[in-house]
Amino acid sequence: MTQYCNVGIQERWLSIGSGALLTMLGVRRGATLPGLLIALGGGYLIYRGNSGRCLMYRSLGINEQPEPAIEAVGQVTIAGTRDEVYNFCKDIGYWSEFSGYVTQVSSTGPGRFRCGIRLLGDLTVSVDGAIVEDVPGRSITWHLHSTQSLREDEVVCREVLSDTADAQGTDLHVRLEVRPPGGLLGVTVGRWFQSTLRNCLEDDLRRFKRMLEAGQPTWRQREAGTEVATESAAAAAVASWEPGAAQD
Repeated sequence: MTQYCNVGIQERWLSIGSGALLTMLGVRRGATLPGLLIALGGGYLIYRGNSGRCLMYRSLGINEQPEPAIEAVGQVTIAGTRDEVYNFCKDIGYWSEFSGYVTQVSSTGPGRFRCGIRLLGDLTVSVDGAIVEDVPGRSITWHLHSTQSLREDEVVCREVLSDTADAQGTDLHVRLEVRPPGGLLGVTVGRWFQSTLRNCLEDDLRRFKRMLEAGQPTWRQREAGTEVATESAAAAAVASWEPGAAQD
């Protein structure tokens, strides 16, 4: 679920700084009632700044906005119809075959799945996901969150398909919005890795394009025994798909 805040970015940093100062002043007063009250007030300001949620603002009806996100946008043109590209996008079992970062994909119900996301080395986090918007042949929006947190983190992936200008292929536009745990501090740290996220998305889109255009059968087609590509073409394409490798 998307986390909402009603405190602006600059005010959040000011709140964190003021809270840290008050907390130190309270601690310096020692085990006294005034010191305790000052430290508690400082702690609340730190929470207010990091979470972006203010109880007083909420009682006054000040509008809430989504938590800031780390964003990455990618686009690729594929020699195939919108329906073909849409079907491959929606085939969750196919993800781990073109992505160098997705593992162990399994269905948990209609429009729902669980998978692993490889972060650094062998570090993998378990993720639950679901389709939140589906326009056949046009767009799919996925919502993912870690199963190992308090669900304050989330990833929203929106895939939009359109015909190319010459009607000979399909343009696939992908937008990722990542909201890491930890509130404002988590987003600030996460933005250091924004270029890495963008590069990962571009790598996956290149592999996706090559796999689809090579005629690689989907997971469901293989399970049903209805492979439509020759094994030699698929094997040649698979041999060239290395995680992180740049491909034309």
